[in-house]
Amino acid sequence: MDALTVETLAEILQEPKVPLLRQVLRTVGPERCAAILADTLSCEASGGMLTKDSTWHRTPGGVFFQLVKERATRQERQRLFPPPRLQHHQAPARPHAPPQAPI
Repeated sequence: MDALTVETLAEILQEPKVPLLRQVLRTVGPERCAAILADTLSCEASGGMLTKDSTWHRTPGGVFFQLVKERATRQERQRLFPPPRLQHHQAPARPHAPPQAPI
């Protein structure tokens, strides 16, 4: 098999998140990526994978990224899928006071 490239992954998975695919390939390596890709295609052939709330089928790229999350080490997962950052400069939302009735 030829070396797995980001372009090949993006084309097979029809995935627009090429920078994330590139980072996955660099982080987990081509051999593990190829194994995850094979499992992704197998999952897709068997009917696909639902989202956590079971309301939607994941895209092939979504299945791939979910399998990466499941199989990556903790450090790899943190590098690839960092938690969203809280913005400290943002003021907390204030509840609006009910309108005053005219006197």
